[in-house]
Amino acid sequence: MASMPANSIGVWAPPAATVRPATADPGAGSYLVAVLVPIVGVILGIIALAKNKVGPGLALVLTAWVAMAVWATLIMAVSFGSVVSTFNDSSDTSSLVQNTSSSSSSSADDTDGDGVEDSIDSDPYDETVQ
Repeated sequence: MASMPANSIGVWAPPAATVRPATADPGAGSYLVAVLVPIVGVILGIIALAKNKVGPGLALVLTAWVAMAVWATLIMAVSFGSVVSTFNDSSDTSSLVQNTSSSSSSSADDTDGDGVEDSIDSDPYDETVQ
């Protein structure tokens, strides 16, 4: 026969389970998760609020929202920086300026490139010039 408690007569009862109190606050791991993965931090904060732990629950939710804002700012800064650097690389006009200023074979008045300066003031088709 199974062992019976010494103070009861003929009635067997399982040993009493130890009940841990539900007063434990979310630990440092919860806050670390809230910073690294903010959506999980919001969920942990909601769970803490549902367990009637208002202070730690609000702290987790606020930590997650701040972390989410910081992550969004960092991601936008990195992506905007790469867009700007790509745009700056493709629109670099300094080589164009250097090429036109270093070419001494053509003159500013040589519009057709034949090496002879063209007269810009006189237009053979202009009837107002006398």
